[in-house]
Amino acid sequence: LAFAHAAGYDTVRFPEGDYAIASDWETVSTDDPTNGTPGIVVPSNIVLDLGKAKFRLLPNTRPRYSLFFLYGVSNVTIMGGHLIGDRLEHDYTYIPEKPATLTHEFGYGIKIAQSENIIIRNVKIEQMTGDGVIIGGLGKYKNSNHVTVTECELSDCRRQGITIYGGNYCELSYNKIHHIKGTRPQAGIDIEIEDFHTGEHIKIHHNRVSQTEGGSIVCGSGDSIEVYKNTVVNKILYILSSTHVTVHDNELINTHIEITYPENVNSYGNQIKNCE
Repeated sequence: LAFAHAAGYDTVRFPEGDYAIASDWETVSTDDPTNGTPGIVVPSNIVLDLGKAKFRLLPNTRPRYSLFFLYGVSNVTIMGGHLIGDRLEHDYTYIPEKPATLTHEFGYGIKIAQSENIIIRNVKIEQMTGDGVIIGGLGKYKNSNHVTVTECELSDCRRQGITIYGGNYCELSYNKIHHIKGTRPQAGIDIEIEDFHTGEHIKIHHNRVSQTEGGSIVCGSGDSIEVYKNTVVNKILYILSSTHVTVHDNELINTHIEITYPENVNSYGNQIKNCE
């Protein structure tokens, strides 16, 4: 990928097959996260057509990993493909001097950090020890902007389907998220903005979220969020300490909307259905 970027290619297509990927964040410096083994490092200005390829994380003992890693890049599309984590073969041993090993919750299918104009489309992601996709930054005040995750299937991850902890102008749409269970919060979609980051102008629509241990869609913080035309099953759609949130025209099956400590929430047109 580095060669393709340097040579000016704008598209890389992967042949069908199984790719074994190593990712060891123990050796990755916060200041230079590409110095180490952070998985597949994606450059700017490129389309990755994964086609029918499968990318399998090699089983490891590490509490942190990422199969695909986008850091400080722009104008990237990842489409197709099947990403498989090591959840079922991971070594979850707790090492007291390494606090992250208490939960082993930081293993990601795709990590997007301090990047912009990113599209993740029609990717199947499963069996991560943490999240299917996580969107944020590295360091203080650094966010990702204009990130779209659409038409993906995210399942069987331990912590979340999709997390935004630092992202503006993001859109999560037409995704299927299910079987999220293992370590808290265990939500399908979680907007949880960390200190020094922002999460503004976020649209969440036309997703189906089911069989999550935690909330289906959780707006735990952030500003100017619109949640509409989603289908959520069994688990609550939470609006917590967020501001300027609009929740409308969602289908809630065997569940409801819970609103706690928000500011300026407008909710209308939501349908609540009780089904056997």
